[in-house]
Amino acid sequence: MGVAVAATIVGCLLSAVSPAKASDLTFTTIDEPGASNTYLYGINDAGQIVGNATNSTGGFLYSNGSFIQLPFPAGDAFGINNSGQIVGGPGSGYQGYLYSGGKLTSFNPGVCNSSTYAYAINDTGQIVGSCQVGSPFRGFLYSGNSGAAVVDSEWYSTKH
Repeated sequence: MGVAVAATIVGCLLSAVSPAKASDLTFTTIDEPGASNTYLYGINDAGQIVGNATNSTGGFLYSNGSFIQLPFPAGDAFGINNSGQIVGGPGSGYQGYLYSGGKLTSFNPGVCNSSTYAYAINDTGQIVGSCQVGSPFRGFLYSGNSGAAVVDSEWYSTKH
């Protein structure tokens, strides 16, 4: 789930809840046409939303009331920053994806041996996610050319 600065929350409603101040909330349903399920994962300050829908070819960007299919090969779009950079995965090849400036780049942070999920990207381009390192999944912080750091001190200290 993502939260924009203006406190707009995106996500998937699995069951109804009774907030204390329901009158203060606005609930908007956003469904990709033709999909049996739509999942929203991230939002930026401009209100652009990323997610995935069943029966679609991969992640999407929802912007200004329109769905834009992203070239993620069967993966999910999980995060978007204020520059419009989108991250997601895994698709084919089990790698994470960065979609920026109309270009799709797959990546593996280098510490991972398979199944890279990129969940969020900040406004400086740092990416956080999880990936498989041996048999367990570990968190990572990816900073482009400066590489990745595994966010798991127990694993990291035994390997370095």
